[in-house]
Amino acid sequence: MKNLIENIKIYRIEESDRYIAISRKDGAILNINYMQGCHEDELKCFKENYLKQDKELTKYCLNKLDYTEAKTEIEAIDNLIWEYVKLEQIKCDTIEKIQEQINEIVQENCKSGDITPQQTIELETLTEKLSETVTQIVIQNL
Repeated sequence: MKNLIENIKIYRIEESDRYIAISRKDGAILNINYMQGCHEDELKCFKENYLKQDKELTKYCLNKLDYTEAKTEIEAIDNLIWEYVKLEQIKCDTIEKIQEQINEIVQENCKSGDITPQQTIELETLTEKLSETVTQIVIQNL
């Protein structure tokens, strides 16, 4: 019985300007990671910095891989990476907007002396939790 992780296979996707690494165990995908963009010695950089596990990306791709219409597995994974990146950007943008709006409310109230420094710290903590919750709801409904 084979229990060792098989060698990692690295793909260069010219159209997407990225490298993708896929590691497998007994034929099943264990990990997916990628590096976007070109620069000098990019393959060396990729091997040194991006062959580590990306649990969230791998989970996202594995959950959707069977439902894609791509012709090949690597094409499907490349498309799913684009989706994942877009969702991460939506998540970051949503969190940033929520935090900006709450910070404006806090600043207005702090100027008037209605909120103590301790309450401000508590509000910042609650803001982060609220931002994460709202973002998850937004992403689930896309």
